[in-house]
Amino acid sequence: MNKLIFFLKFYRTQKMRFFLLVFIFAFAGAILSCTLLIYGNNKEYYQAQMKELTENHIMSENAMEEGEYTIYEPMEKILTVFSLCSILIVIWGCTSILFFQNISMQKSHAMLQIFGMQKKDVFCRAWVEGTSFGILGGIIGDAGGYFLFRHLSKKLCNIETQVHLFSMETFKVLLVVIIFLVLISFFGSFISGLVIYEKPIVVLLYGRKAEKSKEKVTYRFFIILEFGLLYLLASILFYRNQSYINIILIICGIVLSFLFVVFYLMFKIQTKRRYSEKKKLNKISGISYRFLCTRNKRDALLAATISIGAIIICFVLNIIFNSSKILRDSYRDNMGYSTTVWLDSISSNKKIQDILDKNGYFYTKGYSKRMNYSDLNGISADDFFFALVLESQTDGNNHFKVLEGSFAAENKFVSLCNLELGTMSDIFGKDLLYAENIKENQWLSLIMYNIKVNKEDWNLGLDDTWSTVFLLDLSESAEKDLISLLKNEACSVETASQLTDMIIELLSEYLSVIAVAGMMLILVTGAFFYSMVRSDLLSRKRELYLYQIYGASRRKAFWVVYLEYLLIAWIASFSVILVVMVLGDAVFSLMLNKHYPLSIPVVLITSFVSTLFVLICCIIAQLMNFMSTKMEIIRDE
Repeated sequence: MNKLIFFLKFYRTQKMRFFLLVFIFAFAGAILSCTLLIYGNNKEYYQAQMKELTENHIMSENAMEEGEYTIYEPMEKILTVFSLCSILIVIWGCTSILFFQNISMQKSHAMLQIFGMQKKDVFCRAWVEGTSFGILGGIIGDAGGYFLFRHLSKKLCNIETQVHLFSMETFKVLLVVIIFLVLISFFGSFISGLVIYEKPIVVLLYGRKAEKSKEKVTYRFFIILEFGLLYLLASILFYRNQSYINIILIICGIVLSFLFVVFYLMFKIQTKRRYSEKKKLNKISGISYRFLCTRNKRDALLAATISIGAIIICFVLNIIFNSSKILRDSYRDNMGYSTTVWLDSISSNKKIQDILDKNGYFYTKGYSKRMNYSDLNGISADDFFFALVLESQTDGNNHFKVLEGSFAAENKFVSLCNLELGTMSDIFGKDLLYAENIKENQWLSLIMYNIKVNKEDWNLGLDDTWSTVFLLDLSESAEKDLISLLKNEACSVETASQLTDMIIELLSEYLSVIAVAGMMLILVTGAFFYSMVRSDLLSRKRELYLYQIYGASRRKAFWVVYLEYLLIAWIASFSVILVVMVLGDAVFSLMLNKHYPLSIPVVLITSFVSTLFVLICCIIAQLMNFMSTKMEIIRDE
């Protein structure tokens, strides 16, 4: 019989498994195509949101143009990260699924080797699976991803997309998705097939350990080849943010290495305890504990998959529930304050200052005004700038400290006044040293300033055309107390919380797209884990039959396996807490220049949900296995 016909007939006997794998690859293709379409049309999303801001008279046209460099760039970075993460998850999940599928059939592989199967047959099978899963999953997934993209664009963001189903853009996305899925499925099947093929038959049939010198490791070459091809394709696809590929790969490598080391060590410790303890096995949990970690690599792979899903859940929940707090904390760290108290003049600020001092508030006091460059000594530029003259500080805020006899200025002011860092200038009526460059992006700041200078060094005069401002760095609850304290006074209080809430509300549709994309990643990860559990249960059916032969009911036999998975899930979930804290801090430091660990309650809830999800996966997977009467060509029983 022709080898190709043989493998096609094999999948005819495996309709449920083949359908499930195509469904998983289609699901992966949908998230991949939808994310790539969103990434490719990020400009349209940005312009639609900015148009809403200008129509509501919240932002001027000039500010919208400046927003090109403030909102669009971070959003593009976020979507780049989401796109790359979705690709990595698809690679991880699909490869793991194919690996577990082949592991569940390793005895059949051993029998096929006895009857003459060669390495080229492994390649032929991988080619069949690569083209079947890649092309079918790519076509179905791309269509699903396109309609999901249209739904997100129209329903959530009220954007009429100009992308049609049979357009060149969707064809390019389809081609990219198919190439990715074909590469993943081909190499996943071929590498996992080689791993089994290169093991001695006695190991496959009886589980005995072989001498390491006799084990072949040619599959490692193909792992490197697959990585190189996928890296090249991703570099072409994300050429505008190519550095992010390396950053994300480094982060993922560190996280996965850490997870595998933690899990492997924990499982090793449990294995030693299992062999050292001599207890009677009179409970189901005792049997599960004894069997825990007998296959360290497999258990580490399952635990790492649970961890990946838990990490994604933590990030998505923090984006959904903590966006305002994250932005507010980032604002405080980067700008140096969270609250401003404004008065329209400088002659009536004594009362407000006394109230702040009496109630124990610490602040930086200054005066602000929009001035023309022609008001400066020897400058004739036809433009304006914002000046901040600092009078006193009770909080020691380093963001607003200026050395005596010097001033700070931002780049535009420096350019128009022809200044050089470290030189003297008398543009303020007195020779002062240009000692500091203002780098803060003030597009959404509560106070605008192009220069900072001490009152003692300002020789251009102050009058009631200047506004008095008190800058305070307060917690969210302290902000509310201050607003209540000054509600009857002749001043206005502006807070970072109000600003970030406004941004979140105006960009809520934009964030909803990111949240939905994150939820899709969670579903894909869940589908991957379910398929892996089902394949693993198939490989352990003889074990379940033996429990029933020795008197266990079917329910108790399966609970032995379920409890083992739950123990793995608990280990993974609690290990995730530390990893998520470190990873969350690293990601937010990269995106927002803010060290912000993820919420501990969110992580704990995620741990509980992950454990519940594992139990549901086990039950559903076993029910699906009961529905399939033809599990393998060659029966192991």
